[in-house]
Amino acid sequence: MKRYIVLAALLLGASSFAVAQYSAAEDVSLTAEEQALANKIEALTPETGLIALKGAPVSLDVTADYAFYDKSETRTVLEDLWGNPPDDTVLGMLFPMAGDEGEQENWSVVFTYEKTGYVTDEDAATTDFDEILRDLKKQTKESNRYRKQEGYPMVELAG
Repeated sequence: MKRYIVLAALLLGASSFAVAQYSAAEDVSLTAEEQALANKIEALTPETGLIALKGAPVSLDVTADYAFYDKSETRTVLEDLWGNPPDDTVLGMLFPMAGDEGEQENWSVVFTYEKTGYVTDEDAATTDFDEILRDLKKQTKESNRYRKQEGYPMVELAG
């Protein structure tokens, strides 16, 4: 039997989730909005095994203890279910599966890839990391203007 991501807590207004067995087939206890959300969740298809990460020169060996979702399904989770801004840089997402007794770890990993090249130890020794941090803080501040305009919470890069 498949295990599906069930965002039960999300249906109640929280931002966490649980992985569990579930069927969204016309659950009469759900509102129309919750039913639509449950149908999106049920349509997700977790992958395991050796997975070539499309868009990056990387392969993941995903054991049965985890569920991997491709780019499209990751965007469904992040944007449609969790309400994050659109992001076409995501390549996939990994969740721990619920254990035999139903316990669920509450974390996930989102995969992106940026071809930035190789940095030698010599280059790293001469890099001004304080300047990089200042630039990142400036970029974060600029992106907050967009986030606020679109109704998303602002973020702060502390260090």
